[in-house]
Amino acid sequence: MTKYHHIENWLSWVDELSDKNYVIIDHFLGNDSYQTVKKFLLSKLPEFQLAGIGTLDKNTIDKGTRGDLTYWLSKSRDTEPETFWGLVDEMLNIFNRHCFMSLMG
Repeated sequence: MTKYHHIENWLSWVDELSDKNYVIIDHFLGNDSYQTVKKFLLSKLPEFQLAGIGTLDKNTIDKGTRGDLTYWLSKSRDTEPETFWGLVDEMLNIFNRHCFMSLMG
């Protein structure tokens, strides 16, 4: 598996996430990867849908509460941003190993 970030960086980010309950990672995607993901998502804009609120069985569209659009990425369908999925896999492996989680991608 390709490694995108050094383990020291990952552990630092995991520590920050643990301390603050969030972490901001500047330049997580390299410029080339960012451009690929951006191009891919722009090509999918016609497939974006109005975001709903509520649980699955009570999901409603309320533009007054939420007016954004969503597109749910699927690793099996959306294979083009390959580096993005590599980063997701790397992140899942780190979280599962160092945070004792059972995340799946």
